[in-house]
Amino acid sequence: MNTGPKRMPNTFCVLPWLNITVDPNGDIKPCCVSTDFIKKTDGTHFNLGNDSIDDIYNSPDFLNIRQQMLNGIEVSGCSQCYKHEKLGGNSQRVLHNEKWKDQKFTDIIADTNIQYFDLRFGNLCNLSCRSCNPVNSSKFAKVLDELRDTEIHKFHHTYSLSVDE
Repeated sequence: MNTGPKRMPNTFCVLPWLNITVDPNGDIKPCCVSTDFIKKTDGTHFNLGNDSIDDIYNSPDFLNIRQQMLNGIEVSGCSQCYKHEKLGGNSQRVLHNEKWKDQKFTDIIADTNIQYFDLRFGNLCNLSCRSCNPVNSSKFAKVLDELRDTEIHKFHHTYSLSVDE
């Protein structure tokens, strides 16, 4: 893989080099905030139940995400972090980059060892955090189902999942 620039571009996030997030159904994302899944060349999602971690981590899609970040291109699945930052907040991207700031940038992108394995076993949860989603919280899914027929959709992105799915 291209080692890229010697200093960190403003689109860079350490997580695609250090992390794999597994949703309750086994589908893979570069982090828990990402809105995009890691896809195979045929467009289907990589899934931990069917695919090896090495195949996922070294897939063309995952490599492309990393290369886009190195080239200073905003990654579409990272839109939540970029949006949060434009509004003046600290995103997961900023927080994790800060945590790893003492590590040399070139060492991070050269290392191929996964540091975090975010494995979600299900969505049964007794909380309904505003920062969560129905894939990871059964309570959040219930609240969304209750609000689905209200005007909330004008102000907040609604998910297509119901509690029964």
